[in-house]
Amino acid sequence: MEQSSSIYIAKPQMTDEQYFAVVDSAFADSCSPSIGMSGGEAFLFFERLCRIVSYATGKGALVSVNTNGFWGNREARAQGYVATLKRIGLSKLVVSTDGFHSPYVREQAVINVISACIDHSLEVDLQYVYATDSSRLHEFAERCGTIW
Repeated sequence: MEQSSSIYIAKPQMTDEQYFAVVDSAFADSCSPSIGMSGGEAFLFFERLCRIVSYATGKGALVSVNTNGFWGNREARAQGYVATLKRIGLSKLVVSTDGFHSPYVREQAVINVISACIDHSLEVDLQYVYATDSSRLHEFAERCGTIW
C-alpha cells in the first residue's frame, strides 16, 4: 500500500499594515500598552513576527509572544531567534508545552528555547496545561533537569 503525506503551509490572514493598525489602535487607550501575540504559531512567519514586534516596541509597547517552541529543535536556531527578539525589544516569551503539544514538539526544543531566554536575559513563562492523560509539570521539570 502506498502512503502519501501532505504538508499544509499556512498563509498569514492579515497584511503587515493591518497588524500595524491594530498596534496603533492599542495606543488609543494607553501611551505604553502591553500587547500579547498568540493564536496559531507566530514563529511560522519569523521575519514577519520580527517586523510586527519591532514596530510595536519602536512605538513604546511592551510585547509578549506565545509559542509552542517547535523552532528550538536546534540549539543554535533557538539562540539566534531569542537574540534577535531581545534585540528588537520583546518583553517576554511564553512557551506552551503539555500533553497536547508533546506529540508534535520535542521536549528538547522547549528546553532549548527556555535556555536561550535565560542566556539572553529575556523573560520567559512556561505555560503547562495538565490533563488527566498528561504528565505533571514537576515531572516535566524533572526530565528537563536544572536549566532554570
